[in-house]
Amino acid sequence: KELKQAVASKEKIILLNLDDRLIQCILLTVDAPKPIAVALVGFEINKELVESLKATTNLDVTIQVSKHGKVHNIVSSLEFSNDFSSKLSNRNEEDITRLLLSGNTRFASQSIKLSQSGNIEVVGVLSVDLKKILSDFYELQIKIIIVSILAILFALFFGAMLANNLTKPIYRLAKMANSIAKGDYQKALDVEVKSQEINSLVSSFEAMRRDIKEREKDNQYRAHHDLMTGLYNRYYINEILQLKIDAKSLKQVVAFKVLDFRGINNVFGHDSGDSCIISLANRIKKLNGSAARLDGGELLWLPEETVI
Repeated sequence: KELKQAVASKEKIILLNLDDRLIQCILLTVDAPKPIAVALVGFEINKELVESLKATTNLDVTIQVSKHGKVHNIVSSLEFSNDFSSKLSNRNEEDITRLLLSGNTRFASQSIKLSQSGNIEVVGVLSVDLKKILSDFYELQIKIIIVSILAILFALFFGAMLANNLTKPIYRLAKMANSIAKGDYQKALDVEVKSQEINSLVSSFEAMRRDIKEREKDNQYRAHHDLMTGLYNRYYINEILQLKIDAKSLKQVVAFKVLDFRGINNVFGHDSGDSCIISLANRIKKLNGSAARLDGGELLWLPEETVI
């Protein structure tokens, strides 16, 4: 019946389902020179054929015959079971990544209608295994993850090196600057880093600290001493005297006065007067205790022990 319909419709290539076997037939005319007969050539579409097509296209090939909308016969290069159709995506266009992640569809496929005669429809399905397609994608994902981890580790290492060679020295410099601002110049800055710029900054900062320390030391000396004799001045000896009184450790107070000191200056000159005061001050320095020049030719000595 199917063959008669094909001849009547003058189709040259037809697909027939004979005894659950799929046969492709070709109608040829015999010309001498006019057509005098019709020859029919056919071959079975079987597993061997679809495997040959698979080797050519690198795609799995499935030929399925449907009667009244139900699959009646299937020839495929795939290993299939009763749920074979559920493993194929029937859409011609589908997002492959979404199909794979869904876990419901293993193959992406495209259907091509080969022939239809009455209620019989023959469809060819080209399928590709999504896992094979995305194997390179998985490998790329793994490489990206590895590169990302290495990049994070490198960033952490670089950050630690940066903190050690840059952040910490700058923090210590800022801390030292705060100490100097509070008047603490005694502690030296000891920072060694591999950065030449930071080392130059540290060296300049340390030189500035030493210079400020020396100037502060000189200022304190000038504030507490008489510059000519090297003894304490009257203001600082008052502080020492008050401390000894408060601590009840004051033993004795001995005062010295060069009589007619102004006359010495007037007669012999100020240099002679200065030499006289300096000589007296040097002798007092050799004694135990604290000594100060109060004014002109007046000196004060606070012995550690009672002398009389």
